[in-house]
Amino acid sequence: MARLGSLLGLAGELGEIRPIDQVDFLADDPRALELYRLAGLEHHAASDLRSVDLARASVQKTLDLAGVAPGEIDFLLYLGESHERDEVVQADEVNELLRATGLTAAYPIGLALSQCANLVTGLRVASSLLLSGAARRVMVVSVDKAPKRPGGRRMRPEMSVRSDSAVSCLVVPPGAGAFDLLGIVQENAPEQRQLAEAARPGDLQMEMGKFRNVRTVAKRLLAQTGLEPARFRRVITNNYNREIARTFVGLSGFPAELGFYDNIPRLAHAVAGDLLINLRDLADSGGLEPGDHVFLLTDSISSTSAFCVEALL
Repeated sequence: MARLGSLLGLAGELGEIRPIDQVDFLADDPRALELYRLAGLEHHAASDLRSVDLARASVQKTLDLAGVAPGEIDFLLYLGESHERDEVVQADEVNELLRATGLTAAYPIGLALSQCANLVTGLRVASSLLLSGAARRVMVVSVDKAPKRPGGRRMRPEMSVRSDSAVSCLVVPPGAGAFDLLGIVQENAPEQRQLAEAARPGDLQMEMGKFRNVRTVAKRLLAQTGLEPARFRRVITNNYNREIARTFVGLSGFPAELGFYDNIPRLAHAVAGDLLINLRDLADSGGLEPGDHVFLLTDSISSTSAFCVEALL
């Protein structure tokens, strides 16, 4: 089985944890609030920090956990801040982050188009840099802040609440981290974006398209790694809500009880950060042992991405 790299120093920086009844579109709508709570949502994370400051705090945590000298890192992959966000981070702000964390030898690269799958795209690019010999250590940081406009925390068409977060890790050679990266698969369906613009909750055509993409990506990843579903200890998805998460676990070919759902009530949808936050928290809770395999899947408006890791810990 090919090993693409290893993840080291998984870290995150969340905003303040607040009840979802403080979100504008739920505060004055008791019926909607009840539905969100029935779906397992209780809290979200909100931050007044600039997105680049969230990213900086997470990167510093990764450096502290990894014990790697900042000058030994070859690239910084900065993920997030698409045109849909209020903030678009500029090069001078990223350079500010590099100076503050000592990553002055790291070349910055920005990626944004994958939205909820930005982290997976970053891991794919980082592992490619390693495999090509262009890098030995790549810092990956993904940051998302909800728009400040009214209703900006509403997640559509799925029923969820956006949280503010940054997550980060180092991608290093296989065997040198806490989780070896065994495979990555991504699938894009451009027509889904047009469907999403007109979709309402329960829209059958859009949902069927999403379900097809999830099945396709899961099958491709299992074929790529040569692992059967029975070989996996846990399955991690986005924290949209409990029912969607259970559905995606099942569509991927796994029993629903293998899903990790603990962070759905704790922080709702941290956008691209969900997978790394969930993996870190699962490991920190003692839920994994060396040799365990974890399947991770994320879905955005038009794309679906998945990767799997083997725990080294």
